[in-house]
Amino acid sequence: MRKRREGFREARARLIRALETGRFNFEGDEVREGKNLLQSGEVSIEFVIALLSSCRGTEHTTSPHHFVPSSSCHIFKPVTKRVRWYIKCYFLDADTILISVHIAEH
Repeated sequence: MRKRREGFREARARLIRALETGRFNFEGDEVREGKNLLQSGEVSIEFVIALLSSCRGTEHTTSPHHFVPSSSCHIFKPVTKRVRWYIKCYFLDADTILISVHIAEH
């Protein structure tokens, strides 16, 4: 039986729920400068939730995870105050892994 891929609404709701409850992990212990502003404390969980809440389906894509190809990475690119953000995560069973939260480079 093939695993069904999560769509935009499901992935957004799942990520918001994980952020609200604190049930998420960051990918890797080291913060790459400027690549995970949530992990470095430069933005708050509430700010990221607000970004995700404003995100539309056209601002969401998926791609296979580099090291876990059976898992999809969800990429959210919401815009607020004319600034595009980049939020990337994936889900492994019940775990939510947050890869990056930063201002988009292009």
